[in-house]
Amino acid sequence: MEVKIFMAQTVNGKIARETGEEDFLSPRNWQEFKKIAEKTGAFTVGRKTFQAVKEWEDKGFKDINAECIVLSQKEGLEVGEGFIKVSSPEKAVKLAEEKGLDALLVTGGASVNSSFMEKKMVDELILDIEPYVLGEGLDLFARRSFEGELGLEEVRKLEEGIVQLRYRL
Repeated sequence: MEVKIFMAQTVNGKIARETGEEDFLSPRNWQEFKKIAEKTGAFTVGRKTFQAVKEWEDKGFKDINAECIVLSQKEGLEVGEGFIKVSSPEKAVKLAEEKGLDALLVTGGASVNSSFMEKKMVDELILDIEPYVLGEGLDLFARRSFEGELGLEEVRKLEEGIVQLRYRL
């Protein structure tokens, strides 16, 4: 099972404001995420990301033709029809395998990204770098104990000044 992390972020590594808002990110990032998620067949997000996107009016996870797996250990969390809740990265991967898929896309937030990295489950890191700087906000990864060397595979210039970086771990 190939596990990929996809995140849109500022030049200085912020994926959202402290409040969780991503208003500084271009709609182009959503289009890119949707394209990669549909090609992969399944994606996983954390509870906070899932709940934040549910509040969006113009787009959402239901618009994506891929399995949406919500990673949360919160008891009693109802994710609703069309979504599946699991409690660990291993269970997310197992579920994707049971669906006959050979890849899983991880797309935040910081704790979910870190939980996959910490367990050395990530094969590829895809970053859309938004031409924006945000002094305070949520980092790409939560503070956890992991490290790894990355090999740059591809650099693409997207519309609206976004640079997409693809790394192999």
